Amino acid sequence: WEHTGQVKYLEDAHLIWYNAICHAQRANGGFGCDACPGEASGPDLRVKIDEADYCCTMRGAEGLATAVNSLAYYRDGCIYLTGFHEGILHINETQLKISSDYPFSGKFELEVLHGKIKAEQMKIFIPYWMKTDTQVQFEDGFMVLKETLRKGDKLVVSYSFEPREEPCLNIEN
Repeated sequence: WEHTGQVKYLEDAHLIWYNAICHAQRANGGFGCDACPGEASGPDLRVKIDEADYCCTMRGAEGLATAVNSLAYYRDGCIYLTGFHEGILHINETQLKISSDYPFSGKFELEVLHGKIKAEQMKIFIPYWMKTDTQVQFEDGFMVLKETLRKGDKLVVSYSFEPREEPCLNIEN
């Protein structure tokens, strides 16, 4: 998405994050090898090697760092929020607090701690599987902020989604 602007890449990133990286991280923070569903290993997703610190843990750490670095982008005077990870976001003179328990709860909050965000200067990615209860304008997969938010203001987005199945991209794995 960063290079093409095509929303399908953000959707892929969300699916990879929540269905692969979050699933594969072990209790000690490391990563291991899983047997993925497909013709080669059967229908189940299961742990194959508990931890592979020489390989999987390093690649997993790269995935975690990439997710953090890809949370938000600032281009052409607009903030693009591409994920729902909790934390404090600093962009220029603006400081935002992101509160979310996605995908486990139905609420995402954005609070302005310092500065302001002018109307139409923030866009929040909403994957196609999320149904928002909030009446908002969408543009290319992004919810467009229509009012200026100032210090102390909170934007609360309510959402829901249903479990679903999607076909494997690689049945051979």
